[in-house]
Amino acid sequence: MTEHVIQAASLNCPACGADEGEVFCSTNRAPVLCHLRYMDPDESASAPAGRISLARCRDCGLVYNRDFEIEKMSYEVSYDNALHFSAHFRDYASRLAADLCQRHGLNNELVVDIGCGDGYFLKLLCETGPNVGWGFDPTAYQSLETNADVQLVRGYFDATQLPAKPGLICCRHVLEHLPQPQPLLEEIKKACEPMRTVVYFEVPDARFTLERGGLWDILYEHCSYYTPATIRRLFERQGFRVTRVGSSYHGQFLQLEAVVAASAENGLDADSGMTETDDTASSVQTFSEQFRASIAEWQDRFTALHQQGKRTVLWGAGTKGVMFLNMVGCEDAVAGVVDLNPGKHGTYVAGTRVPVISPTLLPNCRPDVVVLTNPAYQDEISRDLEKLGLQPTLMSL
Repeated sequence: MTEHVIQAASLNCPACGADEGEVFCSTNRAPVLCHLRYMDPDESASAPAGRISLARCRDCGLVYNRDFEIEKMSYEVSYDNALHFSAHFRDYASRLAADLCQRHGLNNELVVDIGCGDGYFLKLLCETGPNVGWGFDPTAYQSLETNADVQLVRGYFDATQLPAKPGLICCRHVLEHLPQPQPLLEEIKKACEPMRTVVYFEVPDARFTLERGGLWDILYEHCSYYTPATIRRLFERQGFRVTRVGSSYHGQFLQLEAVVAASAENGLDADSGMTETDDTASSVQTFSEQFRASIAEWQDRFTALHQQGKRTVLWGAGTKGVMFLNMVGCEDAVAGVVDLNPGKHGTYVAGTRVPVISPTLLPNCRPDVVVLTNPAYQDEISRDLEKLGLQPTLMSL
């Protein structure tokens, strides 16, 4: 499935535009959109796919997919990556909203969420303040029931639509999808009051992927993989003053806060507590070998389980579960993928014929083994299995 290659490809570095990135790991076939809802197994198995060629920019250190093609992407579809059906994730989102509102004094302010999905996090920000919210998202989400203070716009962010200068603009898990993030940052600057409007960005933390074995976070939709150093450089180049960079959610997410600089003088606040170094040069050297070894290990493990007649399910039909099934290719050994999101029940995992099922079906399935696609949810999943009267063996990716 994977190969170690050194070659040139098409996409320049999304952060700085350099074309000197050297590919260190590639995979020939990955679903273009992990979170499309496929109702037919044959259609799912033939889902559009693309090539991933991970490269590290020699100029700024950003890791990105040099074979990314924006023409393949279309989010104006039945795309569903909502995570808030998990109590564990809801707790994280609630604490984040409360922290942002408290630290930045967001009360009766306009707050904006770019890539708001169904509006769940925006609603939290509005209820916590209280605040007035505007959300932008091109996907065909079904909106939450919201109050008159929450406005959801089906489309891409446009600063001219806002009624006032916001106190907060948040953009979570969008930046890594953009082969040219600069236009979005320029549009955000138009909406900001310099040195006042807080900009909050959240992206997957590339250190978790490259250094801590987050192998299944590599997906076609993510053309960029940011570290504290690379995301800071991007924002400073665009005229922002970075005030905070940190890690969250079990080290899986990277957070950045910034304001539009009043002058050309930018930089990380001295009291932020962050010492930023770009160490991706060393981590990429071993990533490809680790990736290939892990795929082979799981293939052997699933072959053994299948031969032993063990009924195995995965828990989690998010990014990690989708990419794991596509990279390892263990469909015959997996009875299904459990997910708490009811919008995914009855669908199939992109690129496969594996069904997504509700936890309520597990007592009929009686799995011998449950593979956790994200160990951050282990306590929550263990409690859910206990409530269902099940005691399967748990394995974690």
